[in-house]
Amino acid sequence: MDNNVADPQPSNTATGLVGEARKKLRHYIDTWRRSSKKDAAPKLSWKERFSLLTLSQWTYFFALLALIVLVEDGEWSNRSLTWVGLIAAVGISREIWQLFHRLWNTTLGKGVFLVLYAATANFAIAIAALKVNNIAGIEPAPLRFTLGFTTLIMLPMWIFIASVIMAVLMLMLGNLWLMLVLLLRVVRIRLPTHWEDRSFAILTMFLRLILLPIVILALYFVIKPYADQLHMFDTTITVVDDRALNEQQKAQLDALNGEAREAFLVALAREGVVEVESMSKKKSAVDKAHPGWINIMIASFIYEMETYPYSACAKREEERVLTIDDYSMLVATKDDSPLGVSFSVKPCVPVYSAPEQNSVTPP
Repeated sequence: MDNNVADPQPSNTATGLVGEARKKLRHYIDTWRRSSKKDAAPKLSWKERFSLLTLSQWTYFFALLALIVLVEDGEWSNRSLTWVGLIAAVGISREIWQLFHRLWNTTLGKGVFLVLYAATANFAIAIAALKVNNIAGIEPAPLRFTLGFTTLIMLPMWIFIASVIMAVLMLMLGNLWLMLVLLLRVVRIRLPTHWEDRSFAILTMFLRLILLPIVILALYFVIKPYADQLHMFDTTITVVDDRALNEQQKAQLDALNGEAREAFLVALAREGVVEVESMSKKKSAVDKAHPGWINIMIASFIYEMETYPYSACAKREEERVLTIDDYSMLVATKDDSPLGVSFSVKPCVPVYSAPEQNSVTPP
């Protein structure tokens, strides 16, 4: 019996499988290299790359140039930022309009836009009701025509705000998608982008992110004179002159809040230690002195369109009246106030003529 046992040799089948796998892997690598060389875009000259720039990209570059030129002592004035933002806003508005059309063509996009603007319209109606109540001094339900008129005046502001919010979200999501697409192209995964940039795509992406806050700031400066007239909420802001407080009193004041803080401030004010001023009262006085053209238009509309020169309630000749219910009426009178009209609520005293004056004498 032969005790010499030969060492086991690898089977020919296993060796063949390994070799075949190596050949296939090498084939895939060679194919990928050839396809990458074939699909690689030819290098463009600077002139050709600039010729591919879109209108939005040109506005971004001009806005960046203006941002560099208009700097003074390391700072920018509000006027400089406004001009830079308006230049960049042209390009951003153009791109957002294209994104809007693409999203509007989808069912989900239409639903989102409709819900957004329906909510904006409802919010505008609520704010308009507060504005009418603030001017006329009564609930806006009897002033249905004025409520519609006020909503029409104030709605563009809220639509603009909703559009800016939506535009910012669309722009941020679009830039994040562009970054993802550029990263996936490194591993040969190509996805469509929402942008039309064919040259300087990465630089344009960073310009959008840099210029977007400036655009929002510029739009704020532009609409601020209009927006200042839409404030409706009487927010109480307490301003305290605490220069006379010692360290212990300051620490005690910082530790308190709510009613306890207000009571402590009142006690200090009585002692003459601090001066307390309510910003809400100060703001109300300013509003009465300078009501703004929106308030003047609303007051004039109530006087001319909502109230009537003749009424079943007793009134003076110069007054115009809107009956609120069976017992009260809204009285509007022209005066020399900044608003031009004063409103008051008076009891409705019916005016009845004598029966013999209403009788008709038969022929």
